[in-house]
Amino acid sequence: MFKSFSLFLGTIRSLCCVVLFVLSIICVSGCSRNLDVSGTVVFEDGSPLEVGTVAFTDGVQQSRSNIGRGGKFTLGMLSDKDGIKPGTYKVYISGAESVKEEKTTTKSSDSSTGEEVDVVVTKRFYTPLVDPKFTTPDETPLSFEIDKNTKLEIIIEKAKGDDALPRER
Repeated sequence: MFKSFSLFLGTIRSLCCVVLFVLSIICVSGCSRNLDVSGTVVFEDGSPLEVGTVAFTDGVQQSRSNIGRGGKFTLGMLSDKDGIKPGTYKVYISGAESVKEEKTTTKSSDSSTGEEVDVVVTKRFYTPLVDPKFTTPDETPLSFEIDKNTKLEIIIEKAKGDDALPRER
């Protein structure tokens, strides 16, 4: 009986080793860890873009970060700054606009009291800062292979001509 019990324990150990080996192979191939990606977004003249969002997409998943002071960003997928999976990513910029407000005051009649009141009307004008070719994943010329923790300098062009004219929304 002792011999068969010992054989049984040996079989269980072997089976556990095989299961652990298979699980480790699955995890290594499909559970790769996220990589830290950070950097700056600058114009061709070296000045930083300090407003907007930088987005990395591989067509399936997307990671984005707000662009802050000095053009700095740190990517996150599920939460802020949690990195991205290894792969090739198209990179585009959104929300990069300066905003100017114009306030005007007009007189209007209050419908409930009939009294004349001042009404402040605010118009917002948005001026694109980035050349439109950098603002959509379909048109952007920016592409990066991310295979290790990476610090990037993303160089973009300023909006020019009609693309740089203020628009009211």
